[in-house]
Amino acid sequence: MPARVIKFIRREKFILIVMVATVAAFSVASLFSYQVTHWFEVKFFDSKVGQAQHGLDADSQYVFQNIGEVATPSSFAKLIEARDVPQLASALQDEQAIHHFDALSVTDDAGVVLAQTQASSSRIGDYIFQTTAYGQKVAEGIAVVSIERGNDTPLLVVAGYPVTDHGQMVGAVFGGYSIDDAYARNFRDKYLTGGENLIFYSNQDGVVGTTFEDPDTKLLLAAYFNIGSDWILKGQSDREVIVEGRAYFVKNFVFPGPYGGSPGGVLVLYPAGYTAEAAIFSSIVALIFALIMFYLHTRGATKRRYETEVTILIICSLVVFFAIFFTDSSLLYSHSILVQKPSYTIYNSTLAFDPSFAVLSRSSEQRVGVEVSTGGEAINAAQIDVTYDPARVWVADIITANSFCAPAIFLEKSIDNKRGEVQVTCGLPTPGFSGESGDVVTLALRPIQEGDVTLHFSTGTQILANDGLGTDVLRLATDGSYRIIYEATAENSTSSVIVFSPTYPNSARWYDEPDGLFTWIASPGYRYLYLLNKIPAMATLAGASTTPADSVSFSGLTDGVYYFHIQPIKGGISGAVSDYKVMIDTTPPSQPIIKASETTVSEGQIIRLTFESNDELSGLQGNYYVQFDDGVFLPTASPLSVSLPRGTHVITVRAFDHAGNFADGSITITVTKSR
Repeated sequence: MPARVIKFIRREKFILIVMVATVAAFSVASLFSYQVTHWFEVKFFDSKVGQAQHGLDADSQYVFQNIGEVATPSSFAKLIEARDVPQLASALQDEQAIHHFDALSVTDDAGVVLAQTQASSSRIGDYIFQTTAYGQKVAEGIAVVSIERGNDTPLLVVAGYPVTDHGQMVGAVFGGYSIDDAYARNFRDKYLTGGENLIFYSNQDGVVGTTFEDPDTKLLLAAYFNIGSDWILKGQSDREVIVEGRAYFVKNFVFPGPYGGSPGGVLVLYPAGYTAEAAIFSSIVALIFALIMFYLHTRGATKRRYETEVTILIICSLVVFFAIFFTDSSLLYSHSILVQKPSYTIYNSTLAFDPSFAVLSRSSEQRVGVEVSTGGEAINAAQIDVTYDPARVWVADIITANSFCAPAIFLEKSIDNKRGEVQVTCGLPTPGFSGESGDVVTLALRPIQEGDVTLHFSTGTQILANDGLGTDVLRLATDGSYRIIYEATAENSTSSVIVFSPTYPNSARWYDEPDGLFTWIASPGYRYLYLLNKIPAMATLAGASTTPADSVSFSGLTDGVYYFHIQPIKGGISGAVSDYKVMIDTTPPSQPIIKASETTVSEGQIIRLTFESNDELSGLQGNYYVQFDDGVFLPTASPLSVSLPRGTHVITVRAFDHAGNFADGSITITVTKSR
């Protein structure tokens, strides 16, 4: 056979092999391109997380050191012992100006606040030792710093330091920073330099601070990073998201917390260039392909020129590069969570009293706010119906100065202290209110009689979306629980006991925690009888346990409504029995049942979905969370009408009860090509 023919056959064979290898390389690389690129992203951004952790540690250390400086001077201890409230308040204001803390508080040796710099300083009855985990540490004489939920703040960096005089603790100083938008921006400017953005969140409130500044974007973040999402419920991390048209890779830092839980965390959004990442992966694959093919072609051959073969090899390598580049870019984008306004209404507004629990003095008027959190949906009207026990407390006034509602659109403001009812109806013109949270009204309370009282949102309460339809988007309304005493002093503990619970701080709400801690102010020489059962009130505590301590814990409590009873005893003389109500529900609701108008539809066809679930104890929250495929759980309500793109889709519905337990249910929908 002529040499020219042999050379031609060899060349054609080479071209065929290269083409087959090109297709094979593209096919194999495409199968694993997203997984490999994502793996490299995780490893790359893992190497950068130290900056954020360093920042959190540095801020905590700064707060700790400076609170120690405030607490150390002996003159401060003398002011506490003298209970010189005006001088203490003045000293705190000076220290706040020096260190730029958002809040400073000073307590006596029982943990009762003597002075503080917050706007709520006129409200007495703050018992830091008894109501916070960091306060309990300081009560033991241990200086502490942590990121925790505050009594009036969703999330804060807080330090506590004992104040001593000749080795004896006479009080304590607490202070720190509220974690909000301003804190987030300041944190980024100090510690992050690569164009990162931050989203701080609380497990109970969702987004509490972010570096994104556009109001519409902040609304979307509140909706996408909600308390029902896997970001917060399960600490989801290492996902790609697209915000304001820019791609980010998300790392989730979950803050450690007391009692086995977490108060919240921070999502660090690192800029992620899909083009660059896809180009790197494609270049590696193309280079490996070229080297392997060149090696196989030249192995065992004599030294010859292969200009044509090399040209073909280069062309095929470029084909491999561009094919994988566009495929990988497309896969990275398709796996990203696009933060954009959903096609359906977000049902994520909540109502709560501020504070939601407190000790109130009968000797002075107290103010309690009604606060709404929009959760990602603009609202324009509120109907607030509150009931209370008029034998315990009266409402003296409804204050509207700081309300999100327009002053001219308060349609109703009524107080009925005979029936124990308050009704408020107000609104705001379009575009409505879209802030993260705002005041509806503030209630001026006049305590009448010692004992426990609940402010309860009744069934007529509504929050209406600014959607032109008046859609009620209220997801959850949390009642408030208050203990009324004659005076807020430690001496109350000698005749009756003021009970607190850091694990169950609000007696009017349900909890999913079976292990509980109860605290009180213990007085020297006293012992305390205590009992936990399901009896609302007891005159005597037969068969009770006894302790001289200021706290007691229980574990493994089953579902139900409990009452913690405690009675002080000294020298054979018994004080009054105090009761503290606790509601526990650790059982998830029933798995949601999802019904679809059709499970196989044509492209463009509307699917109507309805959801059903049930919870026999604490009851269901007023909405559901819906996830399409591997997207984010977004809060909505039943029924829901949607249109889906062609393909097979898994729709997952999540139902919550009032204790925070949840259950998921799924359905598969197939969308075929339109005829």
